[in-house]
Amino acid sequence: MLHHHFMYHGLGEKDVKLHMDNCSGQNKNNTVIGYGLWRAMTGLHDPVKFSMMEAGHTKFNPDWHIGLWKVKWRHSTVETLDEIAVSVSKSSRNGHNIPQLMDDPAAPVIFYDWATFFKRIFKPIPSLKTYHHFRIDNNHPGTVFVREYATSREIAINILKAGAEVNPNALPTVIHPKGLDALMQWYLFQ
Repeated sequence: MLHHHFMYHGLGEKDVKLHMDNCSGQNKNNTVIGYGLWRAMTGLHDPVKFSMMEAGHTKFNPDWHIGLWKVKWRHSTVETLDEIAVSVSKSSRNGHNIPQLMDDPAAPVIFYDWATFFKRIFKPIPSLKTYHHFRIDNNHPGTVFVREYATSREIAINILKAGAEVNPNALPTVIHPKGLDALMQWYLFQ
């Protein structure tokens, strides 16, 4: 989804600072850090900075916007994906909630196998979960600068595998949705 955001909602910015919750399954993982490194090494952004919230402190603006949609959703009767998209669009007065649809011809959501793509290029960051701040820039290809806290000393970690090259024109394999099997379709029908 991050790639989709930059492709269709980016404004041509070069300097990127992303603030995320501390969920190691979704945000704080080697794939997300590798993605930031890939964007810097291909010249799409410079620098890229990730800041993760302290564990237990996970409420911030995106949660507020999802909360607005939940309120709208609880008072909606929807039967199709298009109706779900309309409920998302109408959930915020200023249009902050924007539905992202797989089959949208103007901005299709495409899922790539970033994890496999980066495993052949980058090594995992040792003790990744102990760090909250990550900085990546074009002047140090393959290097991620990490800090435990904002006031901590910065440590440089080179995660580029020996002999690996980053091709700016290459993208990972597309992951195609499998859809629902017949048993699940029947369950939902009943």
